[in-house]
Amino acid sequence: DAFYGCTGLTSISIPDSVTSIGSYAFCGCTGLTSVTIPDSVTSIGGYAFSGCTNLKDVKLSKNIEHVEKTSFNNTPWFNNLPAGVLYMGNVVVGVKGECPENIELKEGTVSIVYGAFKGCSALKSITIPESVTSINGKAFYDCSSLTNISLPSKITSIYEDMFNGCSSLENVKIPNNVTSILYGAFDGCTALKEVNLPNKLQSIGPNAFSDCNSLKTVYYNGTQEEWNKVTVEEPNYYLLNAKMVFVSDIPGDINGDGVISDKDAIYLLFSYYYPDEYPMSQPCDFNKDGEVTDQDAIYLLFHYYFPDEYPI
Repeated sequence: DAFYGCTGLTSISIPDSVTSIGSYAFCGCTGLTSVTIPDSVTSIGGYAFSGCTNLKDVKLSKNIEHVEKTSFNNTPWFNNLPAGVLYMGNVVVGVKGECPENIELKEGTVSIVYGAFKGCSALKSITIPESVTSINGKAFYDCSSLTNISLPSKITSIYEDMFNGCSSLENVKIPNNVTSILYGAFDGCTALKEVNLPNKLQSIGPNAFSDCNSLKTVYYNGTQEEWNKVTVEEPNYYLLNAKMVFVSDIPGDINGDGVISDKDAIYLLFSYYYPDEYPMSQPCDFNKDGEVTDQDAIYLLFHYYFPDEYPI
């Protein structure tokens, strides 16, 4: 907040050596009319330019990875952004105007900010590209019409209250790289019937699945022994009382959705080429040649269509 409230500041030059702009850095600089943020900047803190009531021209860094919904609050530049999904660089910060029923985020998006779609009750589905590495807390809070969502494989946490109040969400698959599900993440998801959990999961916070009174089945992409090591904080009654299915006990269910299908063969093929992004949950040498290759994916596909001829 070095220049907080400097009403006489009319111009600034941000050098290329700067990589982040802190919270409240230029908040209330009412004389500021334009700013160029160099491509070296990857992060802009909350309220950084909030209240710059004459700021009409902003040239953003092309490499923004983190920005807050409030970073440009109450500025003419922000107020004049067109209706629809709002981007700052490659970061989604929210929706302006009426929220559409279906949203497809643009390729190259890297992050969704805290509370970005909070209260978008009309939103039924959203497509999130694989380029997204972070979805922050309350991102879909109270999106009561949201019925399905596919989460990108690179995220590592389901943050607090991310889907709280999404009362129409019926099932969700947590990506394989997620290690923690935080407080209230799925609280109030009363239509949620099943959830798929990865074997990299280490902790589930309190109330993560509170009021999920329709939750009947939990598919865990690992063994009973691995599940016993996951820290599940109370209260999480509905999660702990749902039927647990250990995917490692279902030969051929490579993607951990509780059934064997052609999708498992596709997953195994991806696992062969991208093992870190698509880890295997069980032995996959289905053709018994002593190694796991793309040929096992082909064998699994044949097993799906011709189980008697291609047993596993």
